[in-house]
Amino acid sequence: MARNLKILYLDNNSITNFTIASALTNLTILDLFNNHLASFVLSNGSPILNIIDLAFNSINQCALPDGLTNLDTLFSKAMC
Repeated sequence: MARNLKILYLDNNSITNFTIASALTNLTILDLFNNHLASFVLSNGSPILNIIDLAFNSINQCALPDGLTNLDTLFSKAMC
């Protein structure tokens, strides 16, 4: 069931840490806008992910994997 998920909106949820499930292989949009994240490490990102929204978090560490060839929009104050 999770494999079919294309959009994941988790904005405004007071999330302090986030790990993406490896089963989310069809995810195209990941929205973590306005939470309480201090770091964001995407180690096994979906290759078709094209939007990541990390705006309005307190991120001081950010890492994205190679191979995100469809990623065209990244909202973040941090250098990813």
